Amino acid sequence: MNKLNDTIETDLIRQAQAGSENAFGKLVHMYNPRLFSFLLRLTGDRHSAEDLFQETCLKVWRNIRSYDQQKNFATWLFAIAHNVSIDALRYHAVRKMVRTRAVLPDVVSGSAPDDEMIADELRDELDRAVGALPEKQKKVFVLRQHSGMSFKDISKLTGESINTTISHMHYALKKMKRVLKREHNNGS
Repeated sequence: MNKLNDTIETDLIRQAQAGSENAFGKLVHMYNPRLFSFLLRLTGDRHSAEDLFQETCLKVWRNIRSYDQQKNFATWLFAIAHNVSIDALRYHAVRKMVRTRAVLPDVVSGSAPDDEMIADELRDELDRAVGALPEKQKKVFVLRQHSGMSFKDISKLTGESINTTISHMHYALKKMKRVLKREHNNGS
């Protein structure tokens, strides 16, 4: 974020901590795309992501007064979203991470139908590659690529050392590269 956005965010947080629902709504709006995208990739299901998004927002609202403004708000927010997700997975007795969606840039409107078909095929290939990752690698990959968190913040969130976190990302990328190469070779 830039300085102006940091100032706006800080003001909105203070107002929300004072009980302003309007300020809280604006704060949620600032993070809506990244947070929803993160939850969607974690669950692979739009309906589940919407439910978890709402639950995360409620939990953040209930706990906004305890937020320490010396800490990074995005890290705090995504930690809550992560914990809400884990709780939901436990509650539903889901033991494995579910399929994630890797989003490619939207196809420019008016593009050729072949372009849209190719983009769909690439999304499916990426889905399979991300889905093939072990749980810890998938978690680090999704947090890094889709929430924009630093390795340091991911390390804190997952309780792993920063070196282990970076290793998970390294191995995730290597495995995805192998899976995508195999997909491409099988499709040729």
